Amino acid sequence: MLNSFLQLSKTGCVEFLSETYYHSLSFLYSADEFIRQVDMHRKMVKRLTGQTPKVFRNTELVYDISLATLIRTLGFKGIICEGVDKLLGYRSPNFYITLLEPPSSNAC
Repeated sequence: MLNSFLQLSKTGCVEFLSETYYHSLSFLYSADEFIRQVDMHRKMVKRLTGQTPKVFRNTELVYDISLATLIRTLGFKGIICEGVDKLLGYRSPNFYITLLEPPSSNAC
């Protein structure tokens, strides 16, 4: 299976996501451990594929605005998350969305 991923990587048409190394929920318990695991996973993907991941996917698609802020400081360009109504407001989950601040509590 790894060989098929390596072949895909060579096409230049595939981007690999970054996650926590142990597919853990470490973000909920320790920022330091979370950062350590993300760094380990990012280095592994780079070593195996030659690509540095630009997009992050958290375990079980858990999302929080503070997670998005931390992910941005780690140099990621995006995060994949569940389409949460309170964060989406009126927006569709089928498009790229940039949340620079948490949505107002009176979002429709």
